Amino acid sequence: MAMLTLRTGFSTPVLRNGALDGGPVLQVVGPGDNHWPMVHVDDLAEGYRLAAECGLSSEIFNLGDGATPKVRQMVAAIIETAGYEGRVEFVPEREAERSMGAFAEALALDLAIDSRKASRLLAWQPRHRGFLADVPTYLAAWKAAQD
Repeated sequence: MAMLTLRTGFSTPVLRNGALDGGPVLQVVGPGDNHWPMVHVDDLAEGYRLAAECGLSSEIFNLGDGATPKVRQMVAAIIETAGYEGRVEFVPEREAERSMGAFAEALALDLAIDSRKASRLLAWQPRHRGFLADVPTYLAAWKAAQD
C-alpha cells in the first residue's frame, strides 16, 4: 500500500509556553516577518480521513486554513491574550542554532502552502479559519490540557 503524505502548518506550543511562563524575555527564532501556515486539528483530522478513504496513492496534499499570518502577528496575538508583560526578542536563526540545532532553521522558515489540490481531489475544506481570530480559544484549550 502506498502512503499519502500530508503537509501541515506548525503548531505554536513554543510561543505559548514562553508567553505563559512569565519570564522577562520571550525569545522568538527568526525575524518575525516569516509566515507560518496554520490548520486546525479538526480540519487536519478530516484531511487525513479523506486522504485515507480516497483510494489515491503517492499523493502529497497541503492542508492549511488559507491564512498565512506572520510570526510577528501570531506572537503579538498570543502575548496580548496571555497578558504577557515581558520583552519579546527576535533571535537570529544562526544564533538560535547554537542552542536549538537544526530546529531553529525550521522555526525561521517562511512558508506558504496551497490547499487547492486537497480541495479538488479530496473535497477537503477547512471549517476553522484564522488562527489570529481564535487565539483566546486556542490558549484556553492549551491551558486546560496542561492541568
